[in-house]
Amino acid sequence: MTVKKRILISIGWFVLIIALGIGGVFWIQSDTVINAERTQRAGNLGTGLGCLGGVGFAFLWLPFAYRVGKQKREARERAANADSGGGRKSRRSASSSGKSRKGKSRSRSRRRKK
Repeated sequence: MTVKKRILISIGWFVLIIALGIGGVFWIQSDTVINAERTQRAGNLGTGLGCLGGVGFAFLWLPFAYRVGKQKREARERAANADSGGGRKSRRSASSSGKSRKGKSRSRSRRRKK
């Protein structure tokens, strides 16, 4: 399923949840007489529709997010393997290549002094 289809389905799901909420509120208003009972039912309706909407969006988007994350992790791993295992490279330390490691060593020494 493409991203475009997922977006269209998400919009449809959102509209369906909103329509169910509006219909439920009209039904609650016409069915009950006591205002406290209306408030309680409307709260329950909102909670239920919120959970239903969240589960629907999760069902739609979490597999996609997992797949994209997996691809990115594999690409990052391939890049790291290509950098570390490729041929004869000099293994210079951070200090010999001009990069400073002051932040790390300084924080360690502070911990030791205390």
